[in-house]
Amino acid sequence: MKFWFAILVAWFCSSLEVLGQTFTLDNGDTINVTQANGQKFGFWRYFWPNGDLKYEVYYENGEKEGLEIAYFDNQDCLEYSNTYHKGILEGPRVMFYPNCSTKVEEVYKAGLKSGYERNYDQTGVVTTEAAFEKGELVGSYAHFDKKGNVTFESPTKETTLKFDKFLNGEYKIKDSTIFNVFKRNKEWKRVLMVVDMTGSMFPYIGQMLVWYKQTYEDGRIKYYVLFNDGDNLTDDKKVIGRTGGVHPFEAKDYRKMKKDIEDVRKMGEGGDDPENDLEAVNAAILAYRDYSDIILIADDSPVRDMSILKRIKKPVHVIMCGTKKGINDQYLKIALQTKGSIHTTTNDIDMKKLKEGDEFVLDKDIFRYSGGQFIWVDTTD
Repeated sequence: MKFWFAILVAWFCSSLEVLGQTFTLDNGDTINVTQANGQKFGFWRYFWPNGDLKYEVYYENGEKEGLEIAYFDNQDCLEYSNTYHKGILEGPRVMFYPNCSTKVEEVYKAGLKSGYERNYDQTGVVTTEAAFEKGELVGSYAHFDKKGNVTFESPTKETTLKFDKFLNGEYKIKDSTIFNVFKRNKEWKRVLMVVDMTGSMFPYIGQMLVWYKQTYEDGRIKYYVLFNDGDNLTDDKKVIGRTGGVHPFEAKDYRKMKKDIEDVRKMGEGGDDPENDLEAVNAAILAYRDYSDIILIADDSPVRDMSILKRIKKPVHVIMCGTKKGINDQYLKIALQTKGSIHTTTNDIDMKKLKEGDEFVLDKDIFRYSGGQFIWVDTTD
């Protein structure tokens, strides 16, 4: 019986070849059909050597129709998925990272990108977003910080971001925290500025550089210390108080600052979320003497080294970036215990003036100072 079945299959296959058609049998399914007229028909599939599906698409009248998908080899994760109608992209197009998280989402109409485009990092955070119409960019790409705030706009979604483009205006700054805080606090002179250089700070560093270009001749900034949480040291080797990646500089013109920033970021842009803010502040205090005010510019990343806060004996004025969706109260504690201040886009809080039970607003968050702690009360929304 098996013999005659094999003969029948061989005859059937040869008859298709005679008719000019080719196909593949896969677990009883007929796939990868090429008809006599040369058009592909039905499901086309390819497989990895281990038998896992690598690629699949459906053809109708020789044109892709419906969903086209491809898989990575090392995991059961999609590499991309496209949607076609009569061989033309029509609908969502999605690309993925090897860890299965979404990398890019786009929408197509009649083969042209039309609608939104969103780009994500591997943790699922939106990094850029833009709108398209008939394949053309409408406006600019919005760049987001990890809290979802738009920090600047640019004509591209490029990942190799350049500070020159802040200076020449190509990147449009959407946040004005640093401009606003320095404008409100004109009493700050001979400043020792300590600045977080890790990856999430990119748009705020760009803003600081633009502000410095406009104001450096006033001489308000005497020194700056740039820190990157370890100069690419692996996370498991980071020791509190000795993580490194802290680089001091004497302030001159904005060109030198730009070069110093680029050099320090080349050495490292962080790693895990916590940063060595207080190690950097302490190193700055030890490095310089002839300054009047210490300014720490940081976002809401966790502070790795709160345990060494007691070493800081001078007031620290903390400028908080990216606070629209909340305040990390570690920075409130830094300002409080050093008898400094905390600053956001719209608010300045002098910790020396706080009394038990006082309530204050930072952006949209309302806090109460009680028993040496900051208690979140509500929002102003």
